[in-house]
Amino acid sequence: MSKNAVNRSYVFIVTYGRSGSTTLQTLLQSIPGYHITGENFNCLSALYSAVQLATTARFQHGKNDHDAIDPWFGANHIDPDQFGARLVRAFEDEIMRPPADARVAGFKEIRFHEVGAENFESFLNFMHQHFSPCKFVFNTRGWREIVRSGWWQNQRPERVEEIIRGADQMYHDYLTKYPERGILLCHEQTREDPAAFQPLFEFLGEDFDLKKVSEIAGRRLGHSGV
Repeated sequence: MSKNAVNRSYVFIVTYGRSGSTTLQTLLQSIPGYHITGENFNCLSALYSAVQLATTARFQHGKNDHDAIDPWFGANHIDPDQFGARLVRAFEDEIMRPPADARVAGFKEIRFHEVGAENFESFLNFMHQHFSPCKFVFNTRGWREIVRSGWWQNQRPERVEEIIRGADQMYHDYLTKYPERGILLCHEQTREDPAAFQPLFEFLGEDFDLKKVSEIAGRRLGHSGV
């Protein structure tokens, strides 16, 4: 992605529902120059899928020139990287909509894991390529707490455990392979002690104000009581 006048960077909250992610979003939003929006139903994953399909068309059927009457005519001219860059720029402009003076932009999403373990790494790598420089904040919460919260209560506990453990494993695997790209937070720790947010601020290169963080972390959100 081309750089803008303020040399913008990006931060994305990767998590699942009822994990304290809205508090984390609010906390990041409070940092001067940060524009961190809420969920968008993971619509970026659809753009990622489109680029994957374009890549398949280009490298499976576009290795050679084709005559105009060939069913894959023009496939050799597809540029998946350029296509992806333009889609991501449109996503930033129309979905994220950061103000011109935002030095850091991003969003939080609770549906990243829905792309599946087979696509998770590739999806985040797609983001890392087109939102640059880019950092991921992985936010977790124990499934035994989550199963008692919000809409999760309507699902079978064993299904909730499967989803949460699966997502946590994706986060762990990604950070093991790319440790410099992200940081892992645990809601139980940050809820009990706001000072547990300090490593996040250090990772982002931002000043940590314990009093301010404690005030934000202590607010009860109307939608959840997380």
